[in-house]
Amino acid sequence: MGDGAAPVRLPLVELMGPAGAGKSTVFQSLLARDPAFLKTPTVWRKRYAAIVAVNFVGVVATLIRHGVIKPEGGTEQLGVMMYVQTMPRVLRELGSAGNSAIVFDQGPLFLLTRHNFMDEPLVTWWNRMLDTWAPLLDVVVRLDAPDTLLRERINTREKSHALKGADRRSALDVFRRSRQVYERTLEAVAARPGGPMILRFDTSTRSADEIADAILSAIHAGAGSGPNARVEPALRRSGQ
Repeated sequence: MGDGAAPVRLPLVELMGPAGAGKSTVFQSLLARDPAFLKTPTVWRKRYAAIVAVNFVGVVATLIRHGVIKPEGGTEQLGVMMYVQTMPRVLRELGSAGNSAIVFDQGPLFLLTRHNFMDEPLVTWWNRMLDTWAPLLDVVVRLDAPDTLLRERINTREKSHALKGADRRSALDVFRRSRQVYERTLEAVAARPGGPMILRFDTSTRSADEIADAILSAIHAGAGSGPNARVEPALRRSGQ
C-alpha cells in the first residue's frame, strides 16, 4: 500500500502538555464516555515488521546524511524518529479495528519537540514530518496549568518523573522551555493546509469531564480546519 493510499479512517486526537497537566485524566474521562477509544497505538508489532524495516533504513540514512548518529543517546533518538515516521503507515494498516477514535498521549507532535529536531541539521526532517501529520491529526488538545499546580501534581502522584522532588527553579525552567517548543510546533502544524483543530485548556479551571465533552464535540463536528483552527478557551499562564 503506497503512502498516498487509503486515508486514515479514525479521528486522530493528540493530548499535549507538560507533566502534571492532566493528559491521563482527560483520556480516562474520554474512555468513560466511549470505551472504543484507542490510546497511543504502537508500531512495534510483528505484523508491522516490514513497514518498520523500510522506515528503519530511511531514518538511518537521514541520520547518516546529516552526520548526527551519536554513540550516546542515539538509540532513543532513532526510536523516536522511527515511531513518528512509521506510524502514519501503521494507522492505514490498522484501519478502524472496532475503535471509534485514536488518542495520542505523548504522540507525534510531542515527540517532534524532542532531540533538537526543529534545529539544524534535522529541521528538514522535522518539517517533512509536520507536513505528514498536519492533515492526519483532527484535534490537538493543548493542556496546561499554573506552574505551582503542575509541581504539586508531579510531587504527589505515585507515577515517577524526572521532575519529582526537583527544586522550584529547575522545575519552572523545564516548564518554560517545554511551553516554548510546544508553541513553536503547534504554530507550525496549524499553519499547514488541512491542519488540526487546536483546543486549549487550563486544567486548573476546567474539569477533565468538560474537556472530554469539548473534544467529543470537536470530533463529531469534523475538526480539521487548517490555519484558521478554532482555539478555545485561551490558555491562562498566570499563577507561575
